[in-house]
Amino acid sequence: MPVLNRIADFAPEMQGWRRWLHQHPELGFDCHETAAFVAERLREFGVDEIHEGIARTGLVAIINGQGEGPTIGL
Repeated sequence: MPVLNRIADFAPEMQGWRRWLHQHPELGFDCHETAAFVAERLREFGVDEIHEGIARTGLVAIINGQGEGPTIGL
């Protein structure tokens, strides 16, 4: 399936995420619910490693790819 079709199929779920995040606003470094929400979505995707609690509410997700190519950080 072309990537644009896959994105379109996934759009309603992503819109739900956006709505949830807007209904549960958090400020500054006091964003524990948001961090937990993001970590849970990453677990659902099957991310290889998730390190939580970095600087209180930060997290690092490690995705081990199978191909050659550059490594990126977002």
